[in-house]
Amino acid sequence: RIGRVLVHVLAWFICIGSTVACVLALYYFSEYMHKVRDTPFQLLYIEASLLALPVVVSLINLLLPGLFNATAWMEEYDSPSVNTYVAISSLMWCCCQCWESFVGQELYRFLLMDFIFTILDTFFGEFLWRLFSQRVLKRKRKPVFDISRNVLELIYGQTLAWLGVLFTPLLPAVQIIKLLLLFYMKQTSVMMNCQSPRKPYRASQMSTIFITLLCCPSFLGAAVCVSYTMWSIRPSESCGPFRSLSTMFQSGKLWVKELETHNPNLAWLAWVHSYIVENPLFLFLAAGIFL
Repeated sequence: RIGRVLVHVLAWFICIGSTVACVLALYYFSEYMHKVRDTPFQLLYIEASLLALPVVVSLINLLLPGLFNATAWMEEYDSPSVNTYVAISSLMWCCCQCWESFVGQELYRFLLMDFIFTILDTFFGEFLWRLFSQRVLKRKRKPVFDISRNVLELIYGQTLAWLGVLFTPLLPAVQIIKLLLLFYMKQTSVMMNCQSPRKPYRASQMSTIFITLLCCPSFLGAAVCVSYTMWSIRPSESCGPFRSLSTMFQSGKLWVKELETHNPNLAWLAWVHSYIVENPLFLFLAAGIFL
């Protein structure tokens, strides 16, 4: 029993340590790439620096789960559901002048790189691995579809879409197209390259986990970030529809006042906005009911 506990401690130390190391590496890499340098190819360097961070993040998202799966294999869980829970928990440990446009472009790059690396992962991780396993290693078994990894990939892409709604309104449309393409590609890959696991999964439990993680921390975290941006951060002064305001939320007040001025019959709408919509208690209750 002491040996099993030590294995668990070592596995979680590897997961947490590797995640912290990746976060620190991404932070310093971002600081390094966004520094302005005088080079002969200044414009090309700027474009490459903007694309470098999404590429590195997507590459880490592609490679790091393999390490987490190896640590889960070390722990030797008998139940496939427990193994999936541990894998998901490990994976979960894993933003100028017109700053709104920059944030939107950055999120778009992240979504695009995630799509490209997901395709590469499906091709190299499933198709080529099946060929290598059957023809070189002479094994009859095909690789098993990694449910936990694909669940987290869906949640990651959806989180990017929710964060980008405020800055790039067309990002959800791009996410829908991406999901449609990935669905049929994954479906084909599963039928050709994968086999059923030896122990069946409980689909209802996996759906519950997916919805839970999608709500908290994914949706809740995105909602907090977007709300904080609307209520607290000053918009850009040189571009955007909110450039003359102190906060984005102030545009609602000005719109209601303009309606009241042009049409006195809508005075009640201004009262509702002032005493109900802007009331923290109303926002708290609405958020509680929604959750």
